[in-house]
Amino acid sequence: MKKILLNPWTALITLTLLVAIRFFDPSFVESVRLRYFDQLITGQDKVDVPVHIVNIDEDTLDKYGQWPFPRRQYADIIADLYSREAGLVVFNVLMPEADRFKQDLDLSTFLKDNPVILPALGSMKSKNSAQPPSVQQVGQDPQGKVVDYPGLIMSVAPIAGRAAVFSVNEDHSNAWAGIAAQAGIKYIVHNR
Repeated sequence: MKKILLNPWTALITLTLLVAIRFFDPSFVESVRLRYFDQLITGQDKVDVPVHIVNIDEDTLDKYGQWPFPRRQYADIIADLYSREAGLVVFNVLMPEADRFKQDLDLSTFLKDNPVILPALGSMKSKNSAQPPSVQQVGQDPQGKVVDYPGLIMSVAPIAGRAAVFSVNEDHSNAWAGIAAQAGIKYIVHNR
């Protein structure tokens, strides 16, 4: 038995078998690999990180006026969230046109020192110039779910240049609450 295990042919056959399994990646190997990754994530202790969701409702409109608010008001909302010790603010408000109150530069200056993630939307054609995507798809899309858009509709240049961007192709207004719930994170809704 010891001779067989130490034989160079045994090592070569074993190596060839392992390379073939990795190359062809059968479904049972992929399943084991994905279950292992799931265990890495779900096996961790839950962390109590509060997610604060700002809800702009009818009372907010009565208090602050017509939507969209002036850009300075957005800066105040973001500042309020950071004063509550937010680690990062995801601000799901697209601002593709210049502010009617001419406060784009005020918000841009504020965003220089306060990290914010803003939305971008896939665009086939728009009234403003669609900016070329700065993200490339890597690998295949085996399920055919990646939509290829010729450009993105983003917030106006001074603002978009100061923030990270995420992209969605549908209305996911409750997506952040859903993500928080799936992650086992408590979240709080703030009505402004």
